[in-house]
Amino acid sequence: MNKTILSLFLFLYAIATAVAQDTISPAVSATRNFENDYRVYSSNPVTQPFIDSARYLNLALGYQNKRGDNRTAQEASRATGFSFRTDGSRRLKKYIVSGSFEYANRNSDSVAYTFRTDLSNTAPYYLYAARKGNWKSIDYALNGTVSRLLLNDKLVIGSNIDYVTTDSWRSNDPRPEYFSYKMNINTAVLYRLLKKHQVGLQAGLIKGSEDTRVGYQNEDYRNSNQAPEYVTWLQEGYGAQNSKSFILDLTGNSIGSKWMGLYQGSFTFGGLLVTTSRTKTNSRFYSRAVQSTVGVTEPVYGSYYEDFWDAAVLWRYTSAKNIWKVWANYKNHFGHDYNNVYGGNNYIYFYESLNISPLLEHRENNVPKYELGGSMDLNYLSRANGTNALRASYQYLNFSAYGGYFWYVSKKAFLKTSVGLGVYIPESAALTEVSQVTDFIENVVYRDYYYYNARATSASFDIKYTFPFKKTYPFVQFNMYYRNIDVKPGSVATMSLPGNNRLCWQFTIGMVQL
Repeated sequence: MNKTILSLFLFLYAIATAVAQDTISPAVSATRNFENDYRVYSSNPVTQPFIDSARYLNLALGYQNKRGDNRTAQEASRATGFSFRTDGSRRLKKYIVSGSFEYANRNSDSVAYTFRTDLSNTAPYYLYAARKGNWKSIDYALNGTVSRLLLNDKLVIGSNIDYVTTDSWRSNDPRPEYFSYKMNINTAVLYRLLKKHQVGLQAGLIKGSEDTRVGYQNEDYRNSNQAPEYVTWLQEGYGAQNSKSFILDLTGNSIGSKWMGLYQGSFTFGGLLVTTSRTKTNSRFYSRAVQSTVGVTEPVYGSYYEDFWDAAVLWRYTSAKNIWKVWANYKNHFGHDYNNVYGGNNYIYFYESLNISPLLEHRENNVPKYELGGSMDLNYLSRANGTNALRASYQYLNFSAYGGYFWYVSKKAFLKTSVGLGVYIPESAALTEVSQVTDFIENVVYRDYYYYNARATSASFDIKYTFPFKKTYPFVQFNMYYRNIDVKPGSVATMSLPGNNRLCWQFTIGMVQL
């Protein structure tokens, strides 16, 4: 597989060198301004027409290393892996085409209390064991968008498909295999009402599935009182496990919809882009093994309903030498389950955040010279479980500052260096301790209380060298991120506290075609 990815990288590089032709400065494509805009605009068909490049292609092959115990309880203490990614866009007469493909091969060491590798999944139903294990994961992500300009370019109609899949397995008992996929299909319309004003609407369908199968090489570990850390349990809330310990498979199927609205306008004080979206999904969790058992009529453990709200405003002002931008984003994520055993709601998840990110890009001789940026966000996270009256709520602030500078070796060869500083400030933390403390509550819920309630500082460094070669721009990049927290012991009893340090670094080689 590694040879296949390397061959694909070299093949696409050969094509790029044959057809390359500059449409923008190579240094512009390395700015945070361009990278952020491209990531936002290419993610949805309603925003795709705002991509500021007639042609863009990026190929990157990277290796990443993370280590340190400054992490949540279910994260890996050490994670390594390499990835290949290509993304790009092109305008072909009345058509706009963009897309991306990513492959990642990851190793995660010493993971406990979860058999799913996507920790952003907030559904309460999943299998786990206390025993630590090492995971191998293969990820694929594919995105493709096509838009067509009509009515003298006043109307744009577009569609896209976004598909992500993960296949993961553990190398020691218990030996789960976790597979998941998620697919989004969207259609959008963008209409120019006046010369400087546009409105858009997007609608989409979401479908996904996750499947966990658990096996044992040593069958004595399946349901052993002598080795309880090997026993597989079904989590069905936040710190609430199913009373049965012999559940070795779990399947979740989800379906949902997404709606998105957009307004874009140009004024004397700058340009405005306003978006709002709502995503709703409903997931159903059951056991295939139980479902296939003769006489069993109700295999469903429960269902989980999620409701996402997102609103964003982007202001941009361009002068002769400067580009000023401010990005404001509000997110609201609410989830609740219906537990079939209890016949009602047992688990509630709520997350809310408000982020403001200013950015300045300064240019000289029409090429970037330096950029300065920052970010401030206020977050609130709450998870509650009904059966044991457990609740954990956290409110915290994140502040960060960023600066980047371009050193030009020649007109099209440059070195970009950048540094960043950040601080995490816990505002409040509320934890309802329970009378019956399980192993999961003590080592996950209570341990994470100290993680979210500890002040942290972080620093990052990035260096990237880009040079021309046969009408393309190869690059070599190295970045590093370090985080340190000040964990103070408290009255909440836990077997271990989070560590103080976390170090992440990545080395990347690639090529940009413009």
